[in-house]
Amino acid sequence: MGREMNSTSGSVYWESGKGESGIFNLDELYFTHYEKKARSLDCITIMKDHDVVFNKNTSVIELGCGPGRNLYLIEKLFGCCPWGIDIYQSAVDSCKNYMPRGFFKAADLALGGDALMEAVGATKFNVGITMGFLMHVPITPEKKSLIKTLLDICDFTIMIELSRQGDEDKDELEKNGCVLTTESYTRYDERIQYTGIELPGKLAVYICDRRRDNTNAAKE
Repeated sequence: MGREMNSTSGSVYWESGKGESGIFNLDELYFTHYEKKARSLDCITIMKDHDVVFNKNTSVIELGCGPGRNLYLIEKLFGCCPWGIDIYQSAVDSCKNYMPRGFFKAADLALGGDALMEAVGATKFNVGITMGFLMHVPITPEKKSLIKTLLDICDFTIMIELSRQGDEDKDELEKNGCVLTTESYTRYDERIQYTGIELPGKLAVYICDRRRDNTNAAKE
């Protein structure tokens, strides 16, 4: 892998959830933490408000999927086919354990769009998700290519990320995070729109809907 991720309060939290087998216990760790589950449900609600259809044929990819908390919930609710990429092999192992029909891979996405394409090949997705992931990726040309590639391979993309830099003395995760403003996302792709929804934890929601573009391209 291209780099080692710095330990953050988030990674330490999830590492603490491993059982004796070394695999994360999502049922115990995640579903008993209401705030984490509520945030994922907020994500699903926002997507459904934008007429995103979920069923067993819906393909969903999450960048920085961690042990699979969001994808696990989506699969259990709708039977979707989950794809996930994370830098930690232990997180990928958790996803494979809980979602054996899914596709998961360890990769360093900070290397850019090429790293994402190497992980997914020619696969296209109905839905793309990031949640508190892009803030870990340094603001570089590689980050720009990563976001562009994600939008190119997904019909509908939702990014739930920190809306602004927090108090550096308050939280180690915010201190180490590279946060993009609304304007930064828009510069990366003019079709990214800030929905005006703010979630707990200084999180903001960014949407890129290319379903109409992709439908017209297919007709041509």
